[in-house]
Amino acid sequence: MTLSELKDLLENHREKQLVFEYTSGAFTDPDFHITEIKKCAIEAVNCGGGVEYWNESIIQLWENPHATEIGKPMTTEKALGIIRKVEKEHPLQADSLLRFEYGNKKFHTCVQSVSSTVSNDRALMITLGEVKADCKDKEACGIVVPAAEAQTSTKCAPGSGCC
Repeated sequence: MTLSELKDLLENHREKQLVFEYTSGAFTDPDFHITEIKKCAIEAVNCGGGVEYWNESIIQLWENPHATEIGKPMTTEKALGIIRKVEKEHPLQADSLLRFEYGNKKFHTCVQSVSSTVSNDRALMITLGEVKADCKDKEACGIVVPAAEAQTSTKCAPGSGCC
């Protein structure tokens, strides 16, 4: 998911509670906060020597570990307002790959991608999933990919979908 896709999703589900499932069956507290949005320009060299560039937006989610009661739930409109406020101060890349950073007492802090989204009359739920590591130059590394999984190119190139 990209940042612009998230903004469209929030816009299309206005006035709903925003909920994140950070691991199977475990959800953020209703009154979590969006504490920061990181704009990241990634420059990487893969194991085969290929240079790669891409942008990521990382939205940090936080729960108050000292809360004694649940406060007002995060809404899609409030989340969209925070993103817009950040964009006024520091323009974000609309097509950047979207990640969420989250952790609490029961779950280690990590950066996750969006696995799926589902909505009902009251809420929009975003399910997070792990960001999987992958060798981006399998050919140079001598890694054989089964024909059913093989793409037209094992090199990571803009628009190829591998990064």
